[in-house]
Amino acid sequence: MTKLLKLIILIGFVFLTSCKSYKDLVLLDDLKEEQSFLNDQPPYTPDYIVKKGDNLYVSILSQNPEMNLLYNPASQNNGGETGTQQMYGSLASQYINGYLVDKGGNISLPILGKIHVEGVSIPIVESQVKVKALEYLKDPTVKVKLLNYKVTVLGEVNMPGTYYNYDKSISVLDALSMAKGITDFAQTDKVLVLRHTDKGTKTYRLNLRSSSNLLNSEAYFLQPDDIIYVEPGKNKNARLRSPSAVLIFSGITTLALVLSLFIRR
Repeated sequence: MTKLLKLIILIGFVFLTSCKSYKDLVLLDDLKEEQSFLNDQPPYTPDYIVKKGDNLYVSILSQNPEMNLLYNPASQNNGGETGTQQMYGSLASQYINGYLVDKGGNISLPILGKIHVEGVSIPIVESQVKVKALEYLKDPTVKVKLLNYKVTVLGEVNMPGTYYNYDKSISVLDALSMAKGITDFAQTDKVLVLRHTDKGTKTYRLNLRSSSNLLNSEAYFLQPDDIIYVEPGKNKNARLRSPSAVLIFSGITTLALVLSLFIRR
């Protein structure tokens, strides 16, 4: 019975100590203090190419007050920030007030008419709109932004969901930060990124623990509509079952001790 008790205790100890090490949850853990990446920088952020179905924000400012109100109606409110928030502060208002790229790859702007924008970057769209605006206005200032720059984060993160980005670029680490970080069950060395392209869906595998793997990947900087999936580690089932296992193990150990006492008597 003594040998059986020792065996039970050994098995329980191995089970309870088989949990994931904290090192498995440390991101970029191969970095040294004050390490430089002069020859190992993240890849250049590619300019986003406008496609059909995109929703664009277009602003045109000039010396023409009527045109300014037409393209910047929020400015007619006493509080410009309040007006902008009302027009673009929610997804529904962005959809209504943005300019959708139609099936022909065009956006239709008041007075300026249709402009073909599919297949070019946002800076080029700005240039195209400005060239068209110069036909009617003197020295116009044009701004174009992508309103539907969103990424989806799923799996072992604390707040899965779809997140919108209004900056020029967003990295995988930025997206995970928006999702409130990874959980204790995350498999950090096999993070999946799904990217839709004209030729189909492309997949990437990222190792968040390896600086060279992560920073040199094409998927380090995300594209609109990218999907990030953080897989659960193999230890998740064991971790989830551990409270019940502890109770069962405690009961078996107690029973073994009681039986051992009776046998000795």
